[in-house]
Amino acid sequence: MHDDLRSASRLLNWYASAQGACFSAAAQGLVSLGLQRWPTRGRRLLEVNCAAGALQQPLHRMGFDVTGCEGSPALREHFVQNLGSRFVVDPAQPDLLPYGDASFDWVLVHLEHGGDRTLLAQTLSEARRVALQGLAVLVWNSLSLGSLSSQSVPLTALPALSVYMKLGQWEGRRCCAGALFMPVRWWEKPASVSETVQGDMSVCLNQLRDRVTRCTPCALLGSVCLLKLELPPSCPLTARPLTFRKVRFAGGRLVGSCSDRVSERPNLRSYDPDEQP
Repeated sequence: MHDDLRSASRLLNWYASAQGACFSAAAQGLVSLGLQRWPTRGRRLLEVNCAAGALQQPLHRMGFDVTGCEGSPALREHFVQNLGSRFVVDPAQPDLLPYGDASFDWVLVHLEHGGDRTLLAQTLSEARRVALQGLAVLVWNSLSLGSLSSQSVPLTALPALSVYMKLGQWEGRRCCAGALFMPVRWWEKPASVSETVQGDMSVCLNQLRDRVTRCTPCALLGSVCLLKLELPPSCPLTARPLTFRKVRFAGGRLVGSCSDRVSERPNLRSYDPDEQP
């Protein structure tokens, strides 16, 4: 219990810092960019490892019917304190989701603060099981300058390329987007730079980011990556009903059966001993 409280407090304090706020803004931008083509009206989305629910409101504004699940009791308590009863959070571990097969249209999995290398395959399998149309995975990339330049970030580092390859075991269309292609210590803008220069730099960086996010090899080098798998449409097999016609007897013949054949039936008559065989 105390370990859970310490982990949750450390994570929330980092998100409240300047670097954590930059990370949150980048993750929210990736989610908005990556999920904007998904149909939203009347579609259910499950957010696995939702933590304190920082993305619940943006996802709700996009039009999704959002449900969150989180295994940490401390983070669930912060979720309720921040969002109240307007949003739903269920106690669930990512490797054992208490939902039926294909019970959600879309699934968003956070691995940056709820991932485990030993449970990665089971977590992705559970997300694929409950997803009907597609799933997205948010990863803190261990093969990035942001991960290599700082050891104090309380995030679970996983290679984005490895997660991207694991998504290839299922049929569907894969794509990815990345952000924060710089060391963590550079995430804060220098205070000496004027606002005009900052604005010009922001425009140039946004244009560069848009170009980079369209290139899969470069996107997998970002500090935070969004990996997406769009599943093919499901085509359930429906049995065709058999049509039966009325059955009637006409002169000892069975007419109007469900088969095209006409069954012959011998006429029944009394036995005559004088009749020659």
